[in-house]
Amino acid sequence: MQISNGLLLLIFFVSITLFFWGSLKALKTQKKIYLLAMIPMGMLIAVMFLI
Repeated sequence: MQISNGLLLLIFFVSITLFFWGSLKALKTQKKIYLLAMIPMGMLIAVMFLI
């Protein structure tokens, strides 16, 4: 499967943004539901190791 560079860059920035937003929100509110925002970052790291 071939992914264009622009789409890959967009996925990277979205996952980084969600990761930091979820981390900050979870720390401020102490609600664990915001930790779900870290899932895209974890998936991105897993895909990077599988490639």
